[in-house]
Amino acid sequence: MIWAADIAHKLGAVLALDDSFWSPGPLTGPRYFHFGNDINWAWKLFPFANASSATRHLPAEMTDVRQTLSVDTLLKSWKCGHIYKLQTGVIFSCGPAARWCQARMMGAMDRMFSVISSVPTQFLRDKWAKRWNTSEPVTAIWHIRTGDITLPLRRSAAALIKHTIDKSFPRRGVRHVLVTFQSSILKTTFPWFESDLGIHEVLDSKKLADEQAFEMMLQAEVVVSTGSSFAHIPTGLAEPGRQIHMYLPPKNMIEMRGADVCCISNSCECEGSLICPGNSTPPEPHGATILKPEAQTSKFNYLTRTHQEWMGAFVRKNTVPVTCSGNVFDEYAYKLQQLAAGLDSESGKAEPAIANLHYEGWMR
Repeated sequence: MIWAADIAHKLGAVLALDDSFWSPGPLTGPRYFHFGNDINWAWKLFPFANASSATRHLPAEMTDVRQTLSVDTLLKSWKCGHIYKLQTGVIFSCGPAARWCQARMMGAMDRMFSVISSVPTQFLRDKWAKRWNTSEPVTAIWHIRTGDITLPLRRSAAALIKHTIDKSFPRRGVRHVLVTFQSSILKTTFPWFESDLGIHEVLDSKKLADEQAFEMMLQAEVVVSTGSSFAHIPTGLAEPGRQIHMYLPPKNMIEMRGADVCCISNSCECEGSLICPGNSTPPEPHGATILKPEAQTSKFNYLTRTHQEWMGAFVRKNTVPVTCSGNVFDEYAYKLQQLAAGLDSESGKAEPAIANLHYEGWMR
């Protein structure tokens, strides 16, 4: 949806979602659905109409292009007065090397959440108007995807992130909560959350329901997204200055090799060393440049930060990017300190200018 919204934004078009977009159904086959669970509650989050209501009163002379087009074809051939169908969730739309289109649209999520936040739905306005009790500990939600994948999250990295969060809130303190789909799998895959990090509170979204898990992340003062895209939506919709999003690299671009080594997927590049021969000069990502690349701690972190999927999912609002090792990127230490100081104060909020601070030279 985000990628389709970005294309509509580029064209100056109106985006309407299929009526069954948020409905449950089979994820394969001729009648393809986006989700296996019923998440029709998501209609209240986004200012997009459904297709039937959007097209009901269109002029009769508008041409309905019934064929589903790829992104490239649409961008090259679109005309005013036409209705186009686009499916950005399949390989056909953006090519076999561009999963869900994010590898083709640097900054797409940032642009869309900026637009959505400027015209929030009534639901979002109500959530933003919540009275915050700043005498209570801040809530830090760790969203941990379990089941079909193993996240590239190491014990040492998680311990460092927890330490960073804890020391950032000397007045209020921190309540750490793990949110996952199935807590039994979490305990098997990441037993050290409880034994080593002392995080005992686990909320099982299989029992809690996705909507409640989503709302908890939307209103938490800190969200740690450990690679799953689900956490990127509530953080993108959070009020500026009311949250810190600790943004770890997307799961599709990072993989674990061995017990303790992060690598960029389908490449020779791993943290700490180059494990096979190749050009030692970091490639420029389609003309994008990074502000002060020399400030990066390693070539691996530079390549992480210039990876297309990293740039596609990066949102400037409230975001503090974190390396695979659990370190905050050097330039963002100031932003973290200022956001945390605001959240730790009696007002419970940082300035929007701080919330939107970023150091990505390719992003305008």
